[in-house]
Amino acid sequence: MITGKGESVPNTETEIDTAFKLTLISKRAKGEPRTKFTSLMHLLDAKYLKECYGELKRGKAAGIDGKVVEGYTEAEITQAIEDTILELKKRTYRPQPVRRVYIEKANGQKRPLGIPTVMDKVIQRGVAKILEAIYEPTFLNISYGFRPGRNAHECLKELNHKIMGKKVNWVIKAEKKRLAGEAYLIRYADDFVICLQHKEEAQKVLADLKERLQKFGLELAEEKRYYRKVLRLIFKWLNRRSQKRTWNWTSFREYIQINPLPEPKLTYAIYNTW
Repeated sequence: MITGKGESVPNTETEIDTAFKLTLISKRAKGEPRTKFTSLMHLLDAKYLKECYGELKRGKAAGIDGKVVEGYTEAEITQAIEDTILELKKRTYRPQPVRRVYIEKANGQKRPLGIPTVMDKVIQRGVAKILEAIYEPTFLNISYGFRPGRNAHECLKELNHKIMGKKVNWVIKAEKKRLAGEAYLIRYADDFVICLQHKEEAQKVLADLKERLQKFGLELAEEKRYYRKVLRLIFKWLNRRSQKRTWNWTSFREYIQINPLPEPKLTYAIYNTW
């Protein structure tokens, strides 16, 4: 059900399938941004959730129940979806606890990773596609993270286009302000890059950004991922060159402490034009 002007979106399961309803929702969201969408749970029908199950990646780790996507037979997944829909209608559905695992990072620390059960992934995927239909039309074109038809490669292509084809001499890996020179913002999830024409404005934006983040108890992760990515590549290269697994992370980190790599900088010149 939608509150707003214009045509309404049918909400009965027998009229049209969820995929077409999402198309209508997306059209309404784009044409009437102030529209309020309510009563969307009926979109989570059996056919739609079966499609969401089919979109899940195979070969992934199991959740707390020990089940994997490819482990379900046709009859089992059909029954599991029907049971879940019944729980949704009764408002008794509760997600299962997420299985917590830790993967080692290049800096020796461990990154926590949560693995939901298959059926929780199905529901998450179904809800995500509904929210996507509502909010995707309102996203700015500069955003690339976790959007349909976009990925990190598209983000890098746009960054390359701005750096190579526009008046950009300085890049800040990190808020857009009124500037005298040209400036471009490209965002991927919680990361964003600011391309600027003039060195002085790049330094000013970086200083202002740090000051603003401090007001919220935040700071820029200056080492971020690029330094760690280089470390992983060097570690891989050393082992490949020796044709044996002669290096482990402990000995490699000791070597890097003795022979450290130069730390990356947040701001750097693309062309030496000043």
